[in-house]
Amino acid sequence: MNKPKAGTRLLRHNAASRLLAAAVPLPTIAAVLGHASEDSTNLYMSVDRRRLLECVLSVPEAVRS
Repeated sequence: MNKPKAGTRLLRHNAASRLLAAAVPLPTIAAVLGHASEDSTNLYMSVDRRRLLECVLSVPEAVRS
């Protein structure tokens, strides 16, 4: 059976995404990952489409037009 590889980048990406989903501030996530710059942290994170949709739907119609 072939197991998928879980390299350090995948693990760091997963940790960053989970912390972001838990509303942990970006500077804290950067510190957890050992980054001096938040720009480095951004490389490991992705947009949670569900949360993005919730964000857009919460904006009043007048603002979206």
